[in-house]
Amino acid sequence: MSNCFKRDVTKLQTIKLKIDRMRRKENPLGWALPQQSNEGLITFIVVQKRHHARFFCCDEAAARGRGKNIPAGTVIDRVVTSPDEYDFFLCSHHGIQGTSRPTRYHVLFDESNMDANALQSITYYLCHLYGRCARSVSIPAPVYFADLVCARARYHVLA
Repeated sequence: MSNCFKRDVTKLQTIKLKIDRMRRKENPLGWALPQQSNEGLITFIVVQKRHHARFFCCDEAAARGRGKNIPAGTVIDRVVTSPDEYDFFLCSHHGIQGTSRPTRYHVLFDESNMDANALQSITYYLCHLYGRCARSVSIPAPVYFADLVCARARYHVLA
């Protein structure tokens, strides 16, 4: 079990190595992906909520609410995004108070080779599946659930 990687290995190569380890059941945690002939395709997306980007409507008629926010479901994937990486901003929720803060998504690894519109649509639809809220939320439901699991695990470790 070697967790050391050379300095010249990129993030993408590191992720590919870890996926190969999981598929070969060589991971240090002891859990493994099921061995099946039809293995699923993996996509790694980093969700970033804390950033300083805010977006506003150019057209007053399209602005929503008192804060003149962009409509829910707005995707920004050009001009202000990174030219070298696959990333996009998605404002998936209606701002209740103040200026809406869109979420930034960094796609690190995509085996499915899904086109950008399909991936952004799936991400937006996942923001409507959070059971604790009747409206769309700012980040996808699996991210909220992962945060809850990590918080619970932290309490078990500290106890």
